[in-house]
Amino acid sequence: MKESLCEQATSDTQPVALPDLLRPERLDALMLNLYGAELMTRHLPVLVSQWAKYYFMQIIPAVLSANLLQGRHDALHLNKVWLTLDERGLEVGSDKPVV
Repeated sequence: MKESLCEQATSDTQPVALPDLLRPERLDALMLNLYGAELMTRHLPVLVSQWAKYYFMQIIPAVLSANLLQGRHDALHLNKVWLTLDERGLEVGSDKPVV
């Protein structure tokens, strides 16, 4: 059986590439699953901001630590960022090298 966009968006078994996760149909499905239809229609900008906060909390420490430890200052390219999402669709970690 084919996975729905919501199931794809919240898979906790496979890391998801950030560009794939940010496709409008996939991000909308993730946000709808996470926050529900009523909040989505009334507060979408706030909810996207809230979701992005979790992303930045996961990715910034990893990138900063790697750069400091290796003495590098690499740009963060979206296609190099892979996230693992929990059952709600929130990031629980980065599974691929981000630098």
